[in-house]
Amino acid sequence: MKSHLSCALCLVVVLCSAAPMLAQNSLDISLEGPWIYYQDPSFLNSAGKSVPVLIAMAPAVAHHHDPTFSTGEGFPFSAGLWCVGFDSKCGPNSSSNTLTSGTSPGLQLVPVRSLPGWHWYSNRDPNAWYVILPMPDSATNDGLNNMKLGTTYATYLNGEVQHTIGLRLHYTSGATRLDLYSCGAPTGDNCPNPRSRGWQANSGTLRITIKYDEDPTDHCDQHVREAYNKTILFLDPTDLALSVPHNVNQDKAYVDLPQDDGSYDASCYLCDPQNPTPTCFQLTMSGPRRPVEVNQALRQIVDDLRNLHRDNDQLYLAELSKEEESLHGNLPTFSQLPGMEQLLNLSTNAVHSLFLKLSVNNEAGAKTKPALQANPLLPKLHDIEAEEQVLRDYLSRARSGTSGKDCRAAQMQMQ
Repeated sequence: MKSHLSCALCLVVVLCSAAPMLAQNSLDISLEGPWIYYQDPSFLNSAGKSVPVLIAMAPAVAHHHDPTFSTGEGFPFSAGLWCVGFDSKCGPNSSSNTLTSGTSPGLQLVPVRSLPGWHWYSNRDPNAWYVILPMPDSATNDGLNNMKLGTTYATYLNGEVQHTIGLRLHYTSGATRLDLYSCGAPTGDNCPNPRSRGWQANSGTLRITIKYDEDPTDHCDQHVREAYNKTILFLDPTDLALSVPHNVNQDKAYVDLPQDDGSYDASCYLCDPQNPTPTCFQLTMSGPRRPVEVNQALRQIVDDLRNLHRDNDQLYLAELSKEEESLHGNLPTFSQLPGMEQLLNLSTNAVHSLFLKLSVNNEAGAKTKPALQANPLLPKLHDIEAEEQVLRDYLSRARSGTSGKDCRAAQMQMQ
């Protein structure tokens, strides 16, 4: 009896001592991918107060998936300007620490510069990601990788150094609810009229992760070299191969990566995406991947199907309408993606079949009635099929964001 009582007392003591810590809602935010970090000292929050924030920026890179925002059942998000809100506040009053203060002196972020007059909100790339975060109380590495940096391609004189490939931001007092706000186009150094596009409960760690396509044959880590190149050129597009003028980050223009045994394989240079004169296939972007607004795109498809006034029940209108209503303006979560993609596949097939059927009937009628006008439903069906194809392609890419390998690209910090 005494033993049971002692254990009960111990449990009470533990729970009571833990209560203040739990009440603080402490939080870690882990970021993986080719992120550049910029500390904005005077961001205007929703209350109009100037507060320091951390801007995480990532360029579009071939074979990289859209970032995911998750403490468990999260969601991918497309390119654009976003803000991580703590308990419904974008840019809450936060720590004024920097990434090199407190417990953060061991960070190995690649130091980079920007062109004179450059600023993140006035030089935005529509195909890149910008995420506004509260300044952390401290930060630590969440992964390091050995690499060499150099001024001239294939000439790496600076020696091997470990650099950060993942960053973990620590917040002593975080939030119960973590919103991902879309900001639209800011008029200044702020996030006007933020709109929540989805939220996550604080489970202790929020992960903002960029992954890349699985490729077991990529022993040279060419995707990492591609990411490094895109990230350097993100701040200054000056050609790195020019002798004059130099890129502002020419002293670290190129990266070389070791093999599993620690050696550096010169044969990797032939296909390296950084190579100014490659002799074999390079990783390339198939073209800018423009952001897709899932909710608006789905609503447009539903409206177009509803306006057909014919056969729309056979085109999965009711099911797509229910799916659109279930989003409530939010981004689709991991578990919603497969069903939504399947519905669009079924609807597209049905739209295409109806298009072919009407086309045949229209052609047969034209042979007997030369004055017959083209069926007005045909261009509408063609447009719906194209809209569904665009959304299907995006959802397929969004689903792939939940799988694949971590990018493992070097992360950078603006000086």
